[in-house]
Amino acid sequence: MSTTTGGRPEAGENAAAESVVKLRDHDILKEGWASKLSGKALFGQYHWDRRWFRLIQRGADVTLYYYKAIKDEDPRGQIRLTSNYVAREIEAGEKVKKPHAFAVGKLVDDGATRTYYLSCESEEDKLEWMATIGAAIEGVPDRALKRKSTVRVKMKNKIQTLPTSEIGATVTKQKYEDPKWRMQQWEGLCEMTDRPVDQWKKWESKEGVAVARMSFKEQPYAIIMLDYFFRDERVLQSIDPDRANTIVQWHYKTSLPGMTPREVCVLRSWVTEQDSYNGTSGMMILSAAHENFVLEKDATLCRVELSGVVLKPDSTSPSKTRMTFLAQVDVRGSLRGMLKQSYKSGLLVRGFRTSYQHLVEEVDTYMKVISM
Repeated sequence: MSTTTGGRPEAGENAAAESVVKLRDHDILKEGWASKLSGKALFGQYHWDRRWFRLIQRGADVTLYYYKAIKDEDPRGQIRLTSNYVAREIEAGEKVKKPHAFAVGKLVDDGATRTYYLSCESEEDKLEWMATIGAAIEGVPDRALKRKSTVRVKMKNKIQTLPTSEIGATVTKQKYEDPKWRMQQWEGLCEMTDRPVDQWKKWESKEGVAVARMSFKEQPYAIIMLDYFFRDERVLQSIDPDRANTIVQWHYKTSLPGMTPREVCVLRSWVTEQDSYNGTSGMMILSAAHENFVLEKDATLCRVELSGVVLKPDSTSPSKTRMTFLAQVDVRGSLRGMLKQSYKSGLLVRGFRTSYQHLVEEVDTYMKVISM
């Protein structure tokens, strides 16, 4: 093992380790050129520096190093990626104009930790970097290493609308009750879930729990990644097959900081076993304005955007699957901003991940209240 020292860190950057360990090839999950937004303004202006990035994993530790040249052994800086970090798209309000850019920072901005902005040479390279960093943070090194040699992200600038879908449009009650229309929606949903894992904003599977979610920047409908249990027709036996859909009204009297109390109208619809001609069955959840929904005075009607779904086998019965869906309710279009305000107000006093189990329990209680 050889070590070297030196290489002054760039101003405002996290300093590299005092001793740099000679890297073995299998420690490198991904490497390549990208530009990084400087951490300190020069004459009042921020600038972009081209750097050689190298994503390293040693055991549970994941670090993104960057160098001035490929041959350099001393990094100019490093970003230690802990479990509360995330690689994400540039959000509204962030003044980053460079193409093919993404951000690396805390899942919930604490106001003290720097967010790094990187710009890649192509959109394909950007998505591959984001996917590899995400896989490494989530503790799936095999999947991250596999990307290095086999992953080729199939890019589309904009995800196409479901072939026969009318999700997001004004749909009549008669269509909701039409089994053929529901079947078309379900088939289109299944087509979308067959996309490569790389095109999902976030995906993980741990201890029998499958979690998947996609960005809603381009498409107005919910896309759910299915697992084996959810596709099993036996799941439908735990749901009343006589009802095609249910309109749920729920009034949030206590709002998050910066948000007013609001009304939420959610349509729950499922395909019954009799309508599932091809052996695929399951549930579809959308946000909808319905003719039977009456808005209360001084309340705000907003759409519920599904940002994730958790599927887990029910331990009490092999023919049931427990499902928790995560919905984004934010009229300003920024879940991150909402979480930031919640964090500053003290509502999120614990880490986001450590609070997840509590969140699941709260959602489960809510589902029981509305008699899911």
